[in-house]
Amino acid sequence: MKSTFTTALVITGIALFGLLFVACGSGASEDPAPPAPARPAAPAAQSAPAPDAPVAEAPSMIQQQPAPAAPARQPEAPMPAQATAAAEESRPAAAVRSGVDAMLMEDASSSNEAAKTESMSTQAAQAAHALPAPDPSLPSAEDITKAVADGVAAGTKDAQSGGLTAAEIQRITQSSVGTTHKVSDSNAVEAQSATAESTQSATQSMAGAAQAGAPPPPSGGALPPAHGTPPPNRDYGDTGYVPPSPPTYDTTFFQNYGVNPFIDARADHLSTFAMDVDTASYSVARRFVQDGNRPDPDSVRVEEFVNYFDQEYPQPHKGAFAIHVDGAHSPFTNDTWIARVGIQGRDVPDHRRKDATLVFVIDTSGSMSRENRLELVKRALRLLVRELRPSDQIGIVTYGSRGHAVLNPTQAKHDDYILEVIDRLHPGGSTNAEEGLRLGYEMADRWLDPERITRIILLSDGVANVGQTGPDAILNQVRRYVNEGVTLSTVGVGIGNYNDVLMEQLANDGNGNYIYIDNLTEAWKSFADNLTSTLQVIARDAKIQVSFNPDVVHSYRLIGYENRDVADRDFRNDNVDAGEVGAGHSVTALYELRLHERADGPVAKVHVRYQDPDSHRIFEVDRNFNISDLNEHFESASPRFQLATTVAQYAEVLRRSYWAQHTTLNDVRYHADRVGGILRDDPEVTEFARLVNMAAGIADG
Repeated sequence: MKSTFTTALVITGIALFGLLFVACGSGASEDPAPPAPARPAAPAAQSAPAPDAPVAEAPSMIQQQPAPAAPARQPEAPMPAQATAAAEESRPAAAVRSGVDAMLMEDASSSNEAAKTESMSTQAAQAAHALPAPDPSLPSAEDITKAVADGVAAGTKDAQSGGLTAAEIQRITQSSVGTTHKVSDSNAVEAQSATAESTQSATQSMAGAAQAGAPPPPSGGALPPAHGTPPPNRDYGDTGYVPPSPPTYDTTFFQNYGVNPFIDARADHLSTFAMDVDTASYSVARRFVQDGNRPDPDSVRVEEFVNYFDQEYPQPHKGAFAIHVDGAHSPFTNDTWIARVGIQGRDVPDHRRKDATLVFVIDTSGSMSRENRLELVKRALRLLVRELRPSDQIGIVTYGSRGHAVLNPTQAKHDDYILEVIDRLHPGGSTNAEEGLRLGYEMADRWLDPERITRIILLSDGVANVGQTGPDAILNQVRRYVNEGVTLSTVGVGIGNYNDVLMEQLANDGNGNYIYIDNLTEAWKSFADNLTSTLQVIARDAKIQVSFNPDVVHSYRLIGYENRDVADRDFRNDNVDAGEVGAGHSVTALYELRLHERADGPVAKVHVRYQDPDSHRIFEVDRNFNISDLNEHFESASPRFQLATTVAQYAEVLRRSYWAQHTTLNDVRYHADRVGGILRDDPEVTEFARLVNMAAGIADG
């Protein structure tokens, strides 16, 4: 009897282990994912930029990734990636601008769905291996195993006297195995469903990419390897802005250039500075305020605040520039006047701008994953690619720990191909900006054509930590390319760790402009509304010199332009580097003046000197500024003058200028609201009024 019971106990234990093994294995089994469809061979390479232009042989990394020989875009039946752009071109400009975020949010939704599918798949896979907590009323599997082992070892011991009965063992085994099967089967179904959905989505995506003719990454790993970190959960709102949670400014770099003092006109009647059309400082400050913080005072450059807004100056009748002057009593002091010197650049119709060869140098380092920075860059580039003409060319260089030439200059008519390369970018690695820029300049130099615009566009948060990291050291590597006519524009993104100094100085030394994109609307403004102004340069080394009349002006102060100062003696020294101005751009300089009592006559004379970029001839124009150009009352001056003065005072308060120490943001808010009401049809002005109200409500830290 005892032998029979022992044998039964051993058989029961073996059966138990068999059932547990089957139960555990059932949750892990899955049908294998279907193999991804093979990509077709890369199509033939694009033609050279111009028949007469010598084409240097490209490195092997680029040669292995030729552009597709796809047909040109047909307006009658646009390709899927072009359909939105074609529809937008048929709408009025205002409607296009108001709808740009909705258009791009559709792209964002697609990205979100892919991220959601990936997240579901990951969660399901994790759940497939997770078992629920055991029923506390039942012994664990270890208890059962121990009981079986004890029963075998006891041999002759009666099961009734100290162990589990055969009936109890059978009940426990059936209950545990049944529960395990139920949970494992449920998790397996969920995991297999999510995995199948993810696999189907990935397969469709790869198939679509193959149909569009997108190439695989060039040999040598031109695209950085994929990382296991899941995509950020946050995405852009209706304006493309990523709300902070909470905002962190751990490593931001700004430069304090000081504040210009009042100058006695009899001691020094000349004020000379280089033109500047950058606007990044205003956008950076807007980001600070929207995050619920006062801007870093060192981040504020007054001229970039003022030049952000349209001044509605009249076009020049001839030449590159028209000079506009006006002024009025300052509403923020009792004894000073504000004089506005406005320079309006000649407009160039879009159809008359030169063809462009643009090389995007894109930061794909790990820091670009913060705040979805790289995703904002990719969506901004989608805007730009769709706005280019078919004969424009686009090349792409990326950099993380190393630089990689990803796409040789390819005609913009192959936009599906170009966008596929952009969409495949992902962040990872350190930040070797030096190598990325060097590769970008080398690519641009090989495709340099005097009949085309050749420009590098750097898109980055500016944080370089590998190789040369300072702007001077980086520019020294590529100085000869700048001298040959390859210009550099910088586009900043992100704010948590951000290097404004590097981005601003690179654009300054690279003969380009610096913008900051904090939302998709800003990207639209720079890459669509003002595309020709961004690309087509109408003047190089442009300088302004104002000669004040000491008999009328007691003292003067240039508001802003501290880092654009030019020695008075170098105004007519054409070897001195100054500013570059794009088609249709305007430049505004504000002066605070103290006038002699009962003074009459000319206030000043304004001179503008520049080089024509095509003929390389030097031109100089001037205009007198008279007492009659000043309004006695601020409110009677033009609304755009009132706007410029209010914006400048807002910047002065934010940067804690000595000359604005008696002004509060509440004082500025009064005029911002009033001017916002006058110019209510300008969305940038109404937004400015809202920002001043927001800033006034933030405690000054």
